[in-house]
Amino acid sequence: MNALVGVAMHVVAGLLLLLVLLFSPEPARAELVAVNGATGHGFVFTYRRHCYVILPSHVHGRKRRISILTAAPSATGDADIFRSFAPATDLSIGLVRPGFEPRCNDRWEDLPDRVDPLLDASDEGTLVRLSSTGLALHVPMAIVSRDYETFTAKPVGEEREAEIFQGISGAILRIDGQPVGMAIESGSVSEAVFLRIDAIRARLDRLLEGQGAAAEVAGGPEAETPAAGAAASGQGCTPGGLPLKSAVCNREPVAPEFGCSNLVTGEAAVLMPPGRFEMVVEIDRDDAVPVSEVSLAASPVEGESTAPKAVRIEIDSSASGRPRWRAFGTGDMTPFGAFLLRNGTAPYARRLKLTVEGTWDAAQPVTLGCVGVR
Repeated sequence: MNALVGVAMHVVAGLLLLLVLLFSPEPARAELVAVNGATGHGFVFTYRRHCYVILPSHVHGRKRRISILTAAPSATGDADIFRSFAPATDLSIGLVRPGFEPRCNDRWEDLPDRVDPLLDASDEGTLVRLSSTGLALHVPMAIVSRDYETFTAKPVGEEREAEIFQGISGAILRIDGQPVGMAIESGSVSEAVFLRIDAIRARLDRLLEGQGAAAEVAGGPEAETPAAGAAASGQGCTPGGLPLKSAVCNREPVAPEFGCSNLVTGEAAVLMPPGRFEMVVEIDRDDAVPVSEVSLAASPVEGESTAPKAVRIEIDSSASGRPRWRAFGTGDMTPFGAFLLRNGTAPYARRLKLTVEGTWDAAQPVTLGCVGVR
């Protein structure tokens, strides 16, 4: 009888383990990319439907545009660097240009926010780097020291492939398949220094999540660059869009000539920091009209102004003057000032309320160049 009970307990334990494996979320792989012809590396991830690349600052240097290449089957793309933490930390982040989405599958929130359990469990890992043709190369590594933000690892083995070559900066070290560090320095062929993944998350969480970024809803955003000159047409960012009657903000401009009412006439608004503010835009129509998309554009100047980030849009169709706001959608403007939010249900509206929940730089004035409604 006891033997049967023991067998039953083993079966139950096995089934429970199987269920855990089946229903546990798959950890992020951190899709590795070669940068600028494999002169360095980085990794890509998606956050609120935008694709980003993280890499050491010294890999791109003063250049703001980089090319990226994935492992085979290879895909290529381009990215624009918009924030560097150098010289304090050898870390930069860029926005990947549209078209790379099929290879940008890992979610930011799935990257480990603590790698100590992995580092405690093993002092051995695998360095993964790419050749200029997209061939993935694996080098066994032994972790020899670590602190709160970095660790040092050495290759193991006698073969030449175990040496550390120039161009590994940005390559990923994995333990049990999970990313734990990104190479930032190699003083010789015998060792490399890695920035821990949880240190990278600590640096970038506040930047990416903004100040209370809201969750997406159905009809989510697709970032596109509005057509040049659209604002001057009197139709906001959307050629052929609906005319606007008024735009009113609850945040004071940096000067009277940069108020939100400028957006009705195709001029820019520049508001005082910090970034969170609300703007109510009224459509110049006698009756409520269907609205299927809202676009925004900004032209931030580095060190002088910033673009909105997390944007929540609500609509109201009432004629009573007492708005009853309903959700239209939420999304992120790119750090370069492009935003397009579509809603396939095309609800009727007389006015819209845009709530900017956060900006890309909370210390800078917020600029907004145009608002388009279609």
